[in-house]
Amino acid sequence: NHLAIFTMRVFLAIETPQNIKEELVEVQEKLKPQISGVRWEKLEKLHITLIFLGKVDGERIFDLKEVVREGVGGVEPFKLKLSGVRIFPSEKRPRVVLIDVAEGARQVAELQKRLAERLSEAGFEFARLK
Repeated sequence: NHLAIFTMRVFLAIETPQNIKEELVEVQEKLKPQISGVRWEKLEKLHITLIFLGKVDGERIFDLKEVVREGVGGVEPFKLKLSGVRIFPSEKRPRVVLIDVAEGARQVAELQKRLAERLSEAGFEFARLK
């Protein structure tokens, strides 16, 4: 099987609307002079990570697609409002800038939980984000 010869680095995320991406870029511009050591992402790559799976064998990609389809099935659209900025793992060694979700946090958590349950049932391993 030719799909088994490659792996993909995979994460599940919510695509953020353009207006939120633009706000995030403004936050980036304010933080850049204050924080070194962060690789700042371009506007089009900004997202809300739900689950990080890491390396997934190519032969499992189609299974993953079906698991995700089931996990998001029936989820109603919801609004997001962002607030607060955090640095991970620490301000001395920044690797990721996190933006907290104020409005819509419950829906994001529920979606994350649904996906995690389906992924576990299907035998996928993934990192538990906090």
